Amino acid sequence: MLKLCNALGLPGDDHVYPGRLPKRVYYLLGWLVGDAVKQFASGSQKARIGIGLCKKHTENLALGEYVSECIKILGVPIGRIADEPPRPSEPHGAYRWLSSYSLVVSWLKTACLGLARAELTSYVPVKMDRLLAAPAEFRLWFLRGLADSDGTVNLRNKAVFIVTSPNTDLVRKLLDSMGCHNTAGVSKGVWVVAISAAEAARIQIFNPEVLTHRRKLLEKLCSASTFQRHWPDWLETRVEGLLSQGLGAKSIRDVLLNEDRVYVKMKTLKRKWGNYQR
Repeated sequence: MLKLCNALGLPGDDHVYPGRLPKRVYYLLGWLVGDAVKQFASGSQKARIGIGLCKKHTENLALGEYVSECIKILGVPIGRIADEPPRPSEPHGAYRWLSSYSLVVSWLKTACLGLARAELTSYVPVKMDRLLAAPAEFRLWFLRGLADSDGTVNLRNKAVFIVTSPNTDLVRKLLDSMGCHNTAGVSKGVWVVAISAAEAARIQIFNPEVLTHRRKLLEKLCSASTFQRHWPDWLETRVEGLLSQGLGAKSIRDVLLNEDRVYVKMKTLKRKWGNYQR
């Protein structure tokens, strides 16, 4: 704890100077802005961190262990707890981890995120403009934490979407500072920032130290072959075969990407599907 205090400051400090946190802690801060649970103990200044990751993707087990190691770096014990059973909103169930209560966690929320005890990251913008003065490597690791927590690969638009409400301005400034073109808009009632798949791959927006399902999908998308005008005979035959199996356009797109390393636009596949139904 003394080593941590000497390097970073004390729990209760009102700010953290940029560049003084290891890269994995910046990554963890991205998770804390995203989906990680921050929970204070009743009648105590201590708080703990909870992580839940869908079991649909087995790669999430390694991702959760990686985030746990980031927490352990700060001297906070954390371990796996019983998996969450399937439920209507999460039919696959979830892997779960829970840390011990610690002043370090409360310090992360109040000093690093700039939020009061009762303020929730889902509704109150973090006060982290100092991140813009941090070294580029650390800014990127923060963005990676946020993307691994709240990002998705959007195949239709060949882009990565990151849920950013209510911190859209900060995230856009960070991406701008990395020379990464981005746009913002509302999707399913929340603000998201979008960057092209090519830009996302260039800056390695998903953690390069653990093979997550998002990173795997992005790499497939960026390395996939495309045929802008005339399809080769084998691809025509392949799509006709998938149509004959009763697959819809989205399923065919996913099969072609995962099994044939070919990317075909949805509008093209929908047209093929429509012609096949006639």
